[in-house]
Amino acid sequence: MYTFSKKPGDGNVSRSIEKKQAKQMKAERLYTLFIIVLALVVISLCFLFFLRSCGRLSAKTEGLFSAAHVEAVRFVNDAHDFSFRRSADIWRNEEDETFPVDQDRTNALLDFMGALTPTRTLSGEMASKYELTQPLAKLTITLDDGTENILSIGGLDEKTGERYFTFTGRNGLLTTAQDLNSFGTISEYDLIAVPQPPFISNRDVTGVHIVNHALDTEVVLDRYTEFRPDIDLSGTCTWFSTLSDGLERPANEDNIPYLLAAIESIRYEYCVGWNASDAFLTACGFDDPEVEMTIRWTGEGDQTLSLILSGSTQGGAHYFAREQGQRNVYLIPAPVGMFFESATPDNMTSKNPGYVGMSSLAAFRADLGDETISGAIDRSNDAVRYTVNGVETSQYDFTMLYASFFDLYGSVIVPVPPAERGKTVFSLILDLEGHETLDQLVYELSEYDEAHYAFSTNGRIWMLVKKSKFSELRSALDEHLKQCLSD
Repeated sequence: MYTFSKKPGDGNVSRSIEKKQAKQMKAERLYTLFIIVLALVVISLCFLFFLRSCGRLSAKTEGLFSAAHVEAVRFVNDAHDFSFRRSADIWRNEEDETFPVDQDRTNALLDFMGALTPTRTLSGEMASKYELTQPLAKLTITLDDGTENILSIGGLDEKTGERYFTFTGRNGLLTTAQDLNSFGTISEYDLIAVPQPPFISNRDVTGVHIVNHALDTEVVLDRYTEFRPDIDLSGTCTWFSTLSDGLERPANEDNIPYLLAAIESIRYEYCVGWNASDAFLTACGFDDPEVEMTIRWTGEGDQTLSLILSGSTQGGAHYFAREQGQRNVYLIPAPVGMFFESATPDNMTSKNPGYVGMSSLAAFRADLGDETISGAIDRSNDAVRYTVNGVETSQYDFTMLYASFFDLYGSVIVPVPPAERGKTVFSLILDLEGHETLDQLVYELSEYDEAHYAFSTNGRIWMLVKKSKFSELRSALDEHLKQCLSD
């Protein structure tokens, strides 16, 4: 039977093992502590990154503030003082909630300001020459935690092209001047979402009424889909004009497309006054406007747009415009405003007082006061028999007479009351055959004033003709008549 007995040195071995175990446990504890510290460092760095991304520390690191945390901003410069406040993520003008703030542009501006970083920082001594006693602009920025910060934009270093600015808690900062120059003139109208009138297709326009106060003229233009034989002898017109005498005439079909194109081009490029005061409207010329116009069109039902134009801006690039019954002042392109200003009765009314083709002509008689020319057409052989002062001739060219007579077009169209017509100095009577609605056309020139004759068709006054122009025609007719009679 074997028994174990304690040998010399066994106690030393036990103590050595215990020491090793203790060292191992200590190393494990140090390793665990290291891991814990490392984890804390990583967590702290992540937290700092989070704070930066949220903008809480941006005022002390890069940039000035986070636009996402701005609740209100006030802009003050030499010419303007206005404030915007954000509610439910929508910016509104604090003085007028109807003011249409451009949300994207306002957010972009605040993003720019919040990310503003200095190119360098000046010492207090160097910065003293940029004192902000009269800053270019001052912006008060209120964050969503209630803190209020002031950004003041000051003087310009002409040598370096840098501009001095201060932000709450940070002074003596310089940045590129071009980043800040615009704040000296910024107004709420740089941050407005300009409302636009409805787009009016030229195919949908049914009528236009234009009153030109500067020229004291008025014209109403209407589009018709049916033939108007009582007015349009040619049967080609779709637009008709009504002047202040109440009579309808064919419109100038050459100019109508330009009018419709101008209507399609109506756009408000800028808004310069929202709910403008009487003083502002007067300053823009609306106390004595140049043009008032109403456009009628069909879209979703019958619609109208009434505009008032007060003339061109300084420099002539735009016209002031506002809608009837509203106080908002817009700028429209000058070419559009100029066309509406030139849409007078003279330009928008046809100067053709009723031309009919020769195929409808059966006979004619021209009375020139001291001479009479007449003719008849024999439809059996298309021969024309003329009688000139009682003498038959086959040489007379009635086509020349007829065409020359209509060369009198081009004079100013004005309403002429029939009672104001004087003695008839020339008449041309056409007997028609096969015309849809007329048996006879009577053209007359009557005395009107020292310089003009009144031109009428079947008693309807169309325009004034210069006497000098008719004298040229009369000379040509007399010369032709002499040649016919000499033959």
